[in-house]
Amino acid sequence: MKTVNVWIVICVAIVSLMAIGFYAINFWGSPISDDTSAWADFSTYVSGTVGVAAVVGTLMAFVITLRQQQRLIDSQEEMLIEQRVQISIMKKQGEELKKKNKIDIAYSSTAALFPDFCKNFELSIERGVSVFSKERELSVAFDELGYSKSFVRSTMLNSPNKLLSVAHMVRVGELESYVGRVFENINRLYCFMVRQVEAAPELKFYFENYLFSGRGCDNIYYFHLYQSYLVGRGEKELLEKGVKYLNLWHHYPDDQTAMFHWAEVGRVIQEKVATND
Repeated sequence: MKTVNVWIVICVAIVSLMAIGFYAINFWGSPISDDTSAWADFSTYVSGTVGVAAVVGTLMAFVITLRQQQRLIDSQEEMLIEQRVQISIMKKQGEELKKKNKIDIAYSSTAALFPDFCKNFELSIERGVSVFSKERELSVAFDELGYSKSFVRSTMLNSPNKLLSVAHMVRVGELESYVGRVFENINRLYCFMVRQVEAAPELKFYFENYLFSGRGCDNIYYFHLYQSYLVGRGEKELLEKGVKYLNLWHHYPDDQTAMFHWAEVGRVIQEKVATND
């Protein structure tokens, strides 16, 4: 850019010197005039030659400057596009790495924790679940109907109609507390499997193999009981994950089975929550 400007200045200077030189040669030997009109003619000549050359040189420099600026702008745009591409690539690589890390964590968590979760779940099915002393209304309701205050968990899971028959007599806090204990280990294993399959979908087949095995009945039966309770409670986000990742159901038919009764228990509790009962 500097070299071009120098050449423009040199060209303008040469043109100016030639114009003045031709004028001087043409009027060489003539005395310096005192006539203002002669000087006016000289200034007109200079402006018509030297001035025009200077203007042309300035325009050329301006055009060259604009071209240089346009090249710079184009270069900057290319750099910005390249930077965006690089950022997009880095972002994609970061997302892939994050996904890979989640998959690795899901696999390692499954290998390390799933056996213990399964063991606790299986043992809990045949363990008792009792009414706590602070759950006074539930205790009184069970007494009035002649129910035991301590059930084997599998018995309560298979006979929620007992709980349903007293639900209207008990405050929602006591009901939620008791149901939470009934489903405690099922909920823990349910949420664990959902999280792992969410991160690594291929683990779904591994968990399905476990869910469709068990002593006496498939393990998945107990998760259908919990899913039906979630349906009654209207826990849409969690139950949708159960449908997607564990092949559980959206709806449970009115067939008076344990699944239907757990859905009814869930609905009663949700109505009590809504009315602050």
